Amino acid sequence: MIIAKLNKSTGESFDLSIPENTSEVGLINALDFEFACFDVFEFLKNHSEEMEERKFEYLHFIIVALNSFYTGIIDFYEIDNKHLNLSSDEWNKHFSTLSNKIDYAQAEHSIISIFNLTYTAVKGVKTKPALRTTDKFEFKGEKFVFPTIWIDVLFQRENFNSPNVKQFIELLQNQANYIASVKDLNSRDLKTVENLYSKYLTDLAYLLLKEGESIPVNEVDCKKFITQRMDFFQDIDLQSAIDIEHWFNQYYISLEKDKENYYYFKSDPTTKEEQLAYIEAQNKNSDMMKRIGWKSIINRLLEIGSFHVSGKSAIEAVLTAPATDAVKTISIDNAK
Repeated sequence: MIIAKLNKSTGESFDLSIPENTSEVGLINALDFEFACFDVFEFLKNHSEEMEERKFEYLHFIIVALNSFYTGIIDFYEIDNKHLNLSSDEWNKHFSTLSNKIDYAQAEHSIISIFNLTYTAVKGVKTKPALRTTDKFEFKGEKFVFPTIWIDVLFQRENFNSPNVKQFIELLQNQANYIASVKDLNSRDLKTVENLYSKYLTDLAYLLLKEGESIPVNEVDCKKFITQRMDFFQDIDLQSAIDIEHWFNQYYISLEKDKENYYYFKSDPTTKEEQLAYIEAQNKNSDMMKRIGWKSIINRLLEIGSFHVSGKSAIEAVLTAPATDAVKTISIDNAK
């Protein structure tokens, strides 16, 4: 963290902790800040040639954005939350008055520097999500096992430790639900932030488990578990949330690249009968997907009947089976 000391016109000062990397940025702070930045960049796009005349308006948008990230930052400009929606003329008048009390040029430089540093920390993660090889992760004094990769010694290839079928289908369904919830929303709609935040917390709840812990297969128990864990992870850091999402995306890509899974993702009917059967199967799968989503995979695996565990019901055996094996099983069955 970078510690910046800001001095108010009253002579008071306060320290501001500015993050230097994404592990120091809270997930919800980052999402709120990114959303508020829309107005900053919209203003720059529309008024880049009028910056000198409209600098107070520019500063207004920067302060609003920073206010979504830092508690107390607006005190520096002697305003509170009710002032954030002032008109441009009212902002100009307020800043003109303020410039008689403080070194305005220095204050302007400070607030823009803080914005740039914050933006760098928040957006830096977008280009460098990490696949972790160390599974130890501690949060709020609790120890968790982070989903990891392992590198084979001979070919130096990345390999993924498999989630189980329950985790796999719930994460795919979570992604589908998120896409459906935002597809008709404007990017400036606050619900886009809320839905993305919920998506990240759900991913974390399903994949970031304690050692020896497992997701309940019973629907009611599972819902309780996920809800409680999402609440626990509310103030998780941005880097961990992005890394979890990246891990699952890369895991799914690794399944697609595996040649043995070819018939899970694709099919090559060679005769008219095979073509008709393929179309019929696609229609059946599409209909089932619309009704029960990714849980349709469970029905398929039960039909194949490859997973049996002593002391477990057929559905429990399927849900706790490795997802990697399940995908391969469906691919083999499709190839018949």
